Amino acid sequence: MPGIRCGTVHLLLMASFFIAILFPLDRPPPYTNLITVKSIAVASFGAKPDDAVNDLPAVEAAITAARNAGVPVEIRFEPGRYIFDCEPTNRAALELSNMNNLVVSGNGAEIIMKHPEVSFLKIRYATNIIVKHFVVDWDPLPFTQGIVEAVDAVNSTFDLHLDAGFPSLKEPYFARPSFGMLKDKNIPGRMKAAVDDFFQNEGFSNVAPDIYRFRLKRKDVIRAFAVGDRFVQYARIASLSGTYSSENVSFIGITNYSSPGANYVASQSSRLSFLSCAVLLKPGRWASSAADGVHVQQNRIGPWVEDCVFEGIADDGVNFYTIPSYPVSNENGTLSVTRQQSMVVGDVLRIFNPRQGLLVHEAKIVTLVNSNGLFALVLDPVVTSSLTFGRSKDADHVYNMNAMSSHFVIRNNIFRNSRRYGNYIKTHDGIIEGNVYEGLGSTAIIMANEPDWPEGFVAERIVVRNNVIRDCGIDGNTPRRGGGIWIDTHMLGGKTGAWRGMRDIIIASNAIIRPLSMAINIHSASNVTIENNIIEMAAKWPEARGSTNVAVRITNTSAVTFIGNTIRETRGDIPWLATNDCDVFVERNNRIEK
Repeated sequence: MPGIRCGTVHLLLMASFFIAILFPLDRPPPYTNLITVKSIAVASFGAKPDDAVNDLPAVEAAITAARNAGVPVEIRFEPGRYIFDCEPTNRAALELSNMNNLVVSGNGAEIIMKHPEVSFLKIRYATNIIVKHFVVDWDPLPFTQGIVEAVDAVNSTFDLHLDAGFPSLKEPYFARPSFGMLKDKNIPGRMKAAVDDFFQNEGFSNVAPDIYRFRLKRKDVIRAFAVGDRFVQYARIASLSGTYSSENVSFIGITNYSSPGANYVASQSSRLSFLSCAVLLKPGRWASSAADGVHVQQNRIGPWVEDCVFEGIADDGVNFYTIPSYPVSNENGTLSVTRQQSMVVGDVLRIFNPRQGLLVHEAKIVTLVNSNGLFALVLDPVVTSSLTFGRSKDADHVYNMNAMSSHFVIRNNIFRNSRRYGNYIKTHDGIIEGNVYEGLGSTAIIMANEPDWPEGFVAERIVVRNNVIRDCGIDGNTPRRGGGIWIDTHMLGGKTGAWRGMRDIIIASNAIIRPLSMAINIHSASNVTIENNIIEMAAKWPEARGSTNVAVRITNTSAVTFIGNTIRETRGDIPWLATNDCDVFVERNNRIEK
């Protein structure tokens, strides 16, 4: 078998590790049933479907009545088309704020949003909320599309002829800084292969009817453009929905065909569920939403995402993480930190040195005082190490391990023909199983902290099993990362650190088919099990920058169990396994099928 073994080989089964994480997660199931005692029909306030009249004032009146009811309420729509038209300065058309025990039933109602600057829904300071069975779209769309008619390599410009029926770039919402993407000519939603995954411009001008000349911000990327290419320009402004400081919120059976940003955004909430939701491409469109499928930070208990479809989106399928606070002083046993994160007594904090990629300290909050815009913390144990103080990413990072969107479930979803990662995991305790990842621009599943952005922290106790990953990693930068599964502990500058922070990870019984570059790529981790996976390599290796001709690469990783895996390839020149600086490694019963 091609490959390089490293370190001392031991027959290590890590039984306690398996017992600890092959489990039903320590979290309640999705919130799907609320017994209501009152029903409020939006029609009773004047919201009539299919009459081309703005229905938003009537729906807002129904929400006010529900807020004042004092009992569990259902707000009910009848099937049909509803128009939501409000001032572009509004944050969202619908606001469910300071509400509890509410079901909003669409019954298949189609909502047409009239301003891309406005989100469909915001939920704030709410508990026990179910929103279900709506179809949402924007008219005008929050993006436009067309065909590249001319390319000027000397001046780094291209001319875009807009498709009929799509918004003019003269619309004011396109004046804000945003980005565009080159698209595959044959597969709707999928990006053009072997090029950058987005393009920013310095501006555009109308040079002929429906033709706009774009001036690229980076001059060198003009090489990616050719006459006849498909191009989409986005207006990333708002979102489908946002959930903030809320608990037990479920979105069920929501379908949307566009979004002027992410689809589901959440912060400082807990126990959110996204069930049987779909972000889909309409025929004739090359894009759906301008950002992530589910983007969640600082949740106490992370999301449950099941039976959903994310198609043609312009960023990650799901992204779970927290943001760091920064230490500003450590005097007389009190550590003062900035307040980017929520914290309470009993939370466990980790202090990370991002310049060297090292864990500095771990402790529990004993007392917390909110003073002068800072949290004054007494920790157990106290911090005795020297810290680098500041208020930006170059200082040490402080991560709250209890508000990392952990204990998540990603199950039986489809992530296809979208711009970037399928799942971006920067948290602990989760299950990723039964999903399909197809035609993604970058890696299907990534577990990596991102101190440069900054988002974190490290992934721990994650099970990745029974997934299918097919034809992922098609952008021009992915070959150095791998198209299948990528695990990496980062320091500033996008470099891999020495600390083996990613740990207790099982990758089992997955099918990784035609990954463009590596199928599995792991750096700076510990306690990793890779077993019973099937890897089918591409018949022709992609000619792209950073290509690495190896199926599985593992470096600076300890306690690896690598058993029962199968590689299928016809070229005969792709090594099965390349390793370096690994100190405990079990390898057996792997095979290559020609």
